[in-house]
Amino acid sequence: MRTLLVTSSHYVLGPWGPDSDLRRWGLALAERGGKNGKKRAVVAVARRLAVLLHHLWKTGEVYDPLYLARQRGEAEHAPRSAGHRHERTLDRLRTDRPP
Repeated sequence: MRTLLVTSSHYVLGPWGPDSDLRRWGLALAERGGKNGKKRAVVAVARRLAVLLHHLWKTGEVYDPLYLARQRGEAEHAPRSAGHRHERTLDRLRTDRPP
């Protein structure tokens, strides 16, 4: 599980990672981290990703990648298609599950 979280964290922080609050936070952490900033940011994002996934699993909420940015007004031009894609995936998973 740790390997998957760290690999996912590398993807989120990498050049092809989708824009999200988690990515913005991780990149800011990497910039101010000094010599080992990127490594610490990867581990911190992996931990935060684990906490986020656990919360979503427990509550059944839909993931909104730019929730905080929207509340601050920073993501007015950000597309909402990623969130809708996640909603469709979660709906499909919920219907596949037995009651």
